[in-house]
Amino acid sequence: MPSGSRILIVEDELIVALDIQTRLERKGYFITGTASRGKEAIALVEANQPDLVLMDIKLDGEIDGIETAERIHTFADVPVVYLTAFADEQTLQRAKLSQPFGYILKPFEERELITNIEIGLYKHQAEQALREREERFSLALQGANDGIWDWDLVTDQVYVSPRYKEILGYQDDELGNTLEEYLELFHPDDMVKVRAMFYVAVHAFQPHLEFENRMVKKNGDVIWVLNRGAITYRNERGWRAAGSMTDITLRKRAEEQLLYDALHDGLTGLPNRALFLDRVTQAIQRNKRNPERLYALMHLDLDRFKVINDSFGQQVGDAVLVKVAHILKTLFRSTDSLARLGGDDFAILVDDFSDPELVNQLIQRVQDTIRQPILIDNQPVLTSATLGIVCSDAGCENAELALRDAEIALYQAKTLGAGQFKFFDLELRQEMLSQLELEHALRGALDRHEYHLLYQPIIHLGSGKIASFEALLRWESPTHRNVPAQRVVAALEASGQIIPVGKWVLEEACRQLSQWQAKYHLETPLAVNVNVSGKQLPLGFSVESIQDMLNNFSLQPNQLILEITESIFLENPYLTKELMLALDKIGVELHIDDFGTGYSSLSYLEKLPVSTIKIDRSFLSEFENAESREIVRTIIHLAHKLGMRTTAEGVERNDQLVKLREMGCNFGQGHLFSRALEPMEVEKLIHDVQASGHKYPGLQFLPQLRR
Repeated sequence: MPSGSRILIVEDELIVALDIQTRLERKGYFITGTASRGKEAIALVEANQPDLVLMDIKLDGEIDGIETAERIHTFADVPVVYLTAFADEQTLQRAKLSQPFGYILKPFEERELITNIEIGLYKHQAEQALREREERFSLALQGANDGIWDWDLVTDQVYVSPRYKEILGYQDDELGNTLEEYLELFHPDDMVKVRAMFYVAVHAFQPHLEFENRMVKKNGDVIWVLNRGAITYRNERGWRAAGSMTDITLRKRAEEQLLYDALHDGLTGLPNRALFLDRVTQAIQRNKRNPERLYALMHLDLDRFKVINDSFGQQVGDAVLVKVAHILKTLFRSTDSLARLGGDDFAILVDDFSDPELVNQLIQRVQDTIRQPILIDNQPVLTSATLGIVCSDAGCENAELALRDAEIALYQAKTLGAGQFKFFDLELRQEMLSQLELEHALRGALDRHEYHLLYQPIIHLGSGKIASFEALLRWESPTHRNVPAQRVVAALEASGQIIPVGKWVLEEACRQLSQWQAKYHLETPLAVNVNVSGKQLPLGFSVESIQDMLNNFSLQPNQLILEITESIFLENPYLTKELMLALDKIGVELHIDDFGTGYSSLSYLEKLPVSTIKIDRSFLSEFENAESREIVRTIIHLAHKLGMRTTAEGVERNDQLVKLREMGCNFGQGHLFSRALEPMEVEKLIHDVQASGHKYPGLQFLPQLRR
């Protein structure tokens, strides 16, 4: 039933108009007005906006119903149903041009009238809805960044939207509509893949498809696009495919950049660890297939790089790394692989060669080149390279193991000093495994009370008196016996256990010294030397903790002597200097241990509160060599010039002692005087010293020693 639709009646016969109005109102329609002239009808449409106009073709006035309908259509979307007695061909053709929604000939039945009105209203509503959908679709296409494509799978005709053409750089009137013309837009390298993908999708009756591919723009540029579409089927065959195309070039570039960043070092642009390991994997696999295709993996570390960073700043340090990366690129073939593993660690894969001598030549070339001054802002920066190398004959099963073995070799090379290199072999791996086993065995040793201290006297060579005792760490374990102290300390440092163990050593040495001092009431207070590892700075060591320890054991600051190696200062110059000045301020004496084995320089010691330099035992072991004796003489002379004293370590023979005294060395330490003693043995020694007039008994064989 009608639901109150609004009807305008345009009829030149008043009686007919009233009859129609009565019938329609009885059916529930609302009559907005009646008119007998065209212009009157136009005015009523403008004023009341009816839902439908019943229009007689013959009207009073200047214009008839057809022209009136045409004028109404220029400003209002109102359906018109003609209600007329005219049925001639000419009138019908004129009426047809005005796109009527019905044509009723008089006389008519009421049922016919209502049917035409309802059909006219329904058609108008349907057309409105269709137009709205088309407008929405058109606006969506205009607003979207996508191109639209439609492929008739039967005729192979293809439609693409103006935006589709615009993305590819074409005008709307360019490009045809055949499948072949459309496929020519695809990148040649993607053509086979796209054809195969469509073929599989259609023959598998897939309803949807989505794929990425490259396309070639009109100007020749290549872009990446994402295609999404749907496929319809009729009679068990593909009927139509339609979808959208989105330009994803920027996204693809971003993904490529992200992938590049994920596999390359941001500072130097070299491949990073992940990409390098992939290339090592390929080299290992090639070598397994053909053992004659050799490879070598080098792990390179820059010497003293931390000093460069701390001295010149991180900006200069970064510039050095960039320069080194450039240097390495010039030294190796394009088929070789370079990587920065982090910090100042680089890796080089020399791949696919047949002459083993090539590796030695490259090592020499690398070391000679990096040893040259590196200019940063016209300022020369000096460094060198230490390398660990693993070759294909080591039989590494995978890339991780190969890099690990190269790192083991690098670690061993570093123990030899700066600018060295070492080839990996199975013996090195066994040494490393043994080191790891030792580190594991040391865990919990402190809680199990497996550590103890021995004490070796340090003798004043002029007076023959005991100057102090050096506390030496020893480890006794039911499962590990006679492990050299040097290996134990190295394992503690590598595993980080040196921090709690080093604290224990300090406390135990101070406790023992306090006990001896109270027991023997010596006229000259005893002192104890304690070695401090660089790993203890700053985590396990502070001036406050030292002061608290001295207070707890009622010791004077000058009774504690701390021995540090010069390498600690070189690795942490600012931290070490600040700490040394603070310790000197509270009265703790500082000695430099193992002097001459590292980057020795007395000039930096002039600015530090160092009282004594300990000459490394390696110089005394070759004391019969004139050159070694001259080095010792020079160290003693320069130390005295700087107001420092010297202690010679490793004094084993009488002739060494005589020469040292002639050179003016202040103190001596070694087996000639005493081995390292247990605490009870120290007490006996103290007793003997007191009995001999406070002179060390072992010096009685020197008649020239003043008494």
